Amino acid sequence: MSKIDLSKLKTLLQEMMVQLGQDGSISSAKVIAAVRKSSPQAVTLASQDLEDLAMHWFFSRIAAMAPKDERQAELFSDYRGLGLHQFITVQVERGGQTQTEWKLLSKATLREVGAWLRRDRKKPNTKRIREPGMAKMLRDLSKVARGNQDVTVEAALALRAASARR
Repeated sequence: MSKIDLSKLKTLLQEMMVQLGQDGSISSAKVIAAVRKSSPQAVTLASQDLEDLAMHWFFSRIAAMAPKDERQAELFSDYRGLGLHQFITVQVERGGQTQTEWKLLSKATLREVGAWLRRDRKKPNTKRIREPGMAKMLRDLSKVARGNQDVTVEAALALRAASARR
């Protein structure tokens, strides 16, 4: 991603907003059209980066959705309506560097879910957890797994179902 191209486009957008906004309010569509007309090269140079940013935004929205496929929905049926995410971000070491990647909730370990909850999941100045459904699931599954944080969510759910049948 070229920060220079995006920075230049941001500056052009800001300048155009100021210029067109002198006579009152202006729509985003008009500003975008004006920048496309006055600086098509800047838009072209930044277009790949803008597409990547939009897709990253989609990833975060998709991840926050409840599990959609039938198997996942059935697996998490006890937590329906509690705001479970279908993907979480995990920290992965690749080539000597730590990077953030997406992982299907059912394939994540309890340790990874706990780490995900700890990262930026509390509101500032309060003890309130932003993801109460995910926290409840982790507490329930941690009890069933008896402290084994390396078990996957899927395996812990199977243990939970088996203990419920007894």
